[in-house]
Amino acid sequence: VRTPALAIPLFLFASLIAPEFAAAAPAGGAGGAAEALAASIAIERQLLAEDLLAYAEARDRENAALRAVDDGLRSFDAALVGEEQVSQAAVARLASSLREARADAARWSDEADRLREALSERLRRLALLQRRATEAREGGREAVDPVSGSWMVRVLPSGRTAIFELSLDVTVVVGSYRTETGGRGSLRGTLVGDLLTLERIDSQQGADLVYEGRLDRDRGEVRGTWRSTLLSVGEPAAGSWIGFRQVPPASAGETP
Repeated sequence: VRTPALAIPLFLFASLIAPEFAAAAPAGGAGGAAEALAASIAIERQLLAEDLLAYAEARDRENAALRAVDDGLRSFDAALVGEEQVSQAAVARLASSLREARADAARWSDEADRLREALSERLRRLALLQRRATEAREGGREAVDPVSGSWMVRVLPSGRTAIFELSLDVTVVVGSYRTETGGRGSLRGTLVGDLLTLERIDSQQGADLVYEGRLDRDRGEVRGTWRSTLLSVGEPAAGSWIGFRQVPPASAGETP
């Protein structure tokens, strides 16, 4: 007699699968395509649960039928070799019952085979949808502009503040600034990976400072160093700076 193919309870198997595919559901804002993929994953997971239940029932029925075949064989053999004489009608009934049990076992065995193929295909689709959803989610994140907008900037060691108004075009960054002391000018630079580089062009002195910083996209922060490109007396020639992205954009501000 064959033993059950399921080594662990099916409800446990489903609970092990579910978290993996739940992780594929993209965060909000990743786009309509990603949301559609998340919905498809949820449907496939529900269908998987139904397939698992159907497979469990088919295997139970198959094993019950196989036990009936085994019992039928023992009864048939016992009738033939027993000490008591058995009628031809009784033997015929035992043989008929055995044929029915074998047919039943074959039917449920075929059904279990069909469901195994369906489960394999279901899991293949889930894995594909998960990959597509992950790609859509990551693509959505990459599409978010991490720089454009207003930034509150503080420069050390002076502690002065400013507002940077920045705009990103692929890797090129342009914008303007205004300081707490009334200074104004333009900014130009690049964003390469997470490295932001900005050159400050003051309306009175021309190009006078260069900012470099590491962008934290999740926190909306930039931290780094600055250096002066002008010779100055009594003023720091270099230092550090930190910028905070403003949401909503600030309408007034300060800067170095």
